[in-house]
Amino acid sequence: IHEHSGSYWPSIAIDPSDNPHVVWEGYDDEDGYYYWIWYATRAGGAWSDPYRLSTQSGYDQYDPKIAVGPDGSAHVVWYGYDAGGDYYQVYYAGNSGGAWSAPVRLSTNLQYDQYDPQIRVGPEGKAHVVWYGYDADYYYYRVYYASNPGGAWTDPVLVSHQPEWDSYYAQIALDLCGNPHVVWDDYDSTTYEDDIWYSADITQCIVRAA
Repeated sequence: IHEHSGSYWPSIAIDPSDNPHVVWEGYDDEDGYYYWIWYATRAGGAWSDPYRLSTQSGYDQYDPKIAVGPDGSAHVVWYGYDAGGDYYQVYYAGNSGGAWSAPVRLSTNLQYDQYDPQIRVGPEGKAHVVWYGYDADYYYYRVYYASNPGGAWTDPVLVSHQPEWDSYYAQIALDLCGNPHVVWDDYDSTTYEDDIWYSADITQCIVRAA
């Protein structure tokens, strides 16, 4: 699919017509060997040429994840350096009607690193994303959630609520109604161990910690 040197971390999703959609991070040999986010799909038996989703020239972008909606549209998230090359932020790009959107930054803690976004698309075509990153005080990792219920992304919602412990490695799944369910790794001040925590939004509003 991709012949440039140094391609890593692929993610794949299948659309309702059984066509595969693939994203990965990889070098661009023509731009100083920085990591970019790439996309390709196969329709009619032939793979498309790789398409570059990330636009931060001169700054590495990492670890994309892809989901496909019921209409066949592709939705991609990743994390990478911001325009100044100072901090990692979470970005999204979507393909609706055959054209890719410009990357949208989902994270709002602009002076603190954000990592490892995960994405799912519900039966109504809405995208849901979780990730973890430093909070505004820079002391601890938190789990954040954002969605796109109708053309615009919501501000990040704090999901984890352990005030003095780090929260990592969030994962998200959607039920048949499109409600998000989230799990993550967080320290438990009662057991003094890392435990697995769960939260769900059964109202399709915002995620509340359980």
